[in-house]
Amino acid sequence: QNPEEVIVKLPIANSVVKGDVQLLVKPDRLRLAVAGKPICDRALAKEVDPEEVSWMFETDGGCRELVVTLPKVNRTALKKARDWPCLWADEDV
Repeated sequence: QNPEEVIVKLPIANSVVKGDVQLLVKPDRLRLAVAGKPICDRALAKEVDPEEVSWMFETDGGCRELVVTLPKVNRTALKKARDWPCLWADEDV
């Protein structure tokens, strides 16, 4: 993460194509399925801007990944306060 966004990386098979990715992002929730398999449907720790969310395929060290970029909604000018303690609302820090 950085002060503006959280980046989520998920390893995926080489056979996965654009049409296999179902992503629904609400300000406080992320739902993702890949090739019909549910990956997550959970409340986020803090708020994101769903209209600015993006995703892409990337290869890193020979491993293919789905990379989801979640722009943060920052309600404070303090950069330190913009850090998320974790990704999910129900995670213990």
